[in-house]
Amino acid sequence: MATTPMNRLIQHLRRSVLHDGAGRTDGQLLDSFVHHKDDAALTALVRRHGPMVWGVCCRLLRSHQDAEDAFQATFLVLVQKAATLPDKEMVGNWLYGVAHQTAVRMRAIAAKRGVRERQVAVMPEPTSAGQYVWNDLQPVLDEELSRLPDKYRVLIVLCDLEDKTRKEVAQQLAIPEGTVASRLATARTMLAKRLARRGVVVSGGLLGAVLSQQSAWASVPTTVTTCTIKAATMLAAGHAAAGAVSPTVTALTMGVTKAMFMTKIKGVLAAVLIAAIVGGTGLIYTTAAAQGDKKPTAEKPVEPAAKREKEKEKETFTAWGKQVGLLQAGLGYLPGERRAYHHGETVTLVVRVRNVGKAEVKFQYLKEFFAENRPIVTNADGKEFPEGKILFLPTEHVPEEVSLGPGKEIELSSEQYQLMPANERGKGHSGRFLLLWTGTGKGSVQYNRLFGNTSAGRIKIDPDLLDLTTGKLELEIKPAPPPATEKK
Repeated sequence: MATTPMNRLIQHLRRSVLHDGAGRTDGQLLDSFVHHKDDAALTALVRRHGPMVWGVCCRLLRSHQDAEDAFQATFLVLVQKAATLPDKEMVGNWLYGVAHQTAVRMRAIAAKRGVRERQVAVMPEPTSAGQYVWNDLQPVLDEELSRLPDKYRVLIVLCDLEDKTRKEVAQQLAIPEGTVASRLATARTMLAKRLARRGVVVSGGLLGAVLSQQSAWASVPTTVTTCTIKAATMLAAGHAAAGAVSPTVTALTMGVTKAMFMTKIKGVLAAVLIAAIVGGTGLIYTTAAAQGDKKPTAEKPVEPAAKREKEKEKETFTAWGKQVGLLQAGLGYLPGERRAYHHGETVTLVVRVRNVGKAEVKFQYLKEFFAENRPIVTNADGKEFPEGKILFLPTEHVPEEVSLGPGKEIELSSEQYQLMPANERGKGHSGRFLLLWTGTGKGSVQYNRLFGNTSAGRIKIDPDLLDLTTGKLELEIKPAPPPATEKK
């Protein structure tokens, strides 16, 4: 058949699709590489996850050369471990862990070397609140993110660091899209709490926006990608990568691979030891019984009332509002955070909606609405401190689609606030805050609306749902603890 310009264009597009791995999942690309030595599949994995890996390396390493070495070593470890990955559809999450471990090891090597080299990139002067947040966030982000359970970390890696849609992530993880949304909100809240302990106060909603914005800016230098693909292909083919990688990359790859092997061995030994202890204990009791040693049967201990009450406090608490249509909205605390607070402390408020009817309900909402609008605070005397508008980032707001079945519940928002007396407003407080009554006592917090136009987006909403409000969540402020006195 004659080769026409159209045929050449179709062939070029087909090669491009195969080269980039479009239409193929991580698991399919990994299988193709492992079983068929498909270099194009390996190349697609490097290009697909390269920006995320490069971002980790750049955040943890100051030197461009060190970041490049850690980047190459991460994908060389993938080549060596590809056949034994526990979950082939979770390559991105696995690569994040390897990249973090590799960059930390590279940083230790650089510290011993003691040589200062040029930075990976010169950060521009902050031009928005988001950039200020990122400057505080960058040094501790990966340290705390790496400590999250895989179940939650994978959502932040896929949605925020790799900028995938919730629908794409739901298909990749084979879970409902609603589960992705609620679990992602929980993951951001958990990470925000960890960051707050390190002095970086940021809400879950703003955290996701900043991470997504930074991931959009991430771009791997072409030379770094090309050299990495060349080295990985040579290693996969069983050829020595001399000349393609530096001795530092070789040593780094071997060190990380060995550390992963030792971690696996320790896990196996721990399991064997536990089994041996349990088996040995059973053998001892069996032998004693065979010898006729009669021991009194241990009665099941009665759980103290104080312990039961303490466990009850750890449960999720939500103040539900009036039913509107088939829906009911609530405002609550995270598990274990229902307590009295001091001024200056940080509290996380969670907005939930549940379907109390017998039919499915569909609606839209803007998650940024809660990041930009504070709830109403009312003290014991009935004085209100109205909600205020908080604008952090000029980002485009996209409505979230919700399909809520009968008896189902969804988390719409999880925001952190610093508790601040109203008379101290504007006295150097930073971050998001709630204006409270001066002094101590009990009051309440409530969202009197859940839907509305924000600074950069509109949604179509059933007029009846405009009356949907949360319940009044009780909030107690207790006296500040006395200052610690120096012991003589």
